[in-house]
Amino acid sequence: MADEVDIANELMDNEVSRALGKLRQGQSNIKTAGAKTCIECGEKMPQPRRQLGFNLCVSCAEDAERRKTLYL
Repeated sequence: MADEVDIANELMDNEVSRALGKLRQGQSNIKTAGAKTCIECGEKMPQPRRQLGFNLCVSCAEDAERRKTLYL
């Protein structure tokens, strides 16, 4: 039977795998779409945001920040 540490490790492994998959997908999006789309959701990125070098739309960036604070 899994204890709390095993469950936590499995959750972290799943999160890391998901993040790596999105990173790989984002890298291919950047190559194919010229960074014109959000690497998280695929929505079109506004020109000013692209010029600043962002690769997430505002909504996805806010979600990423929320997720990050959960693991601090």
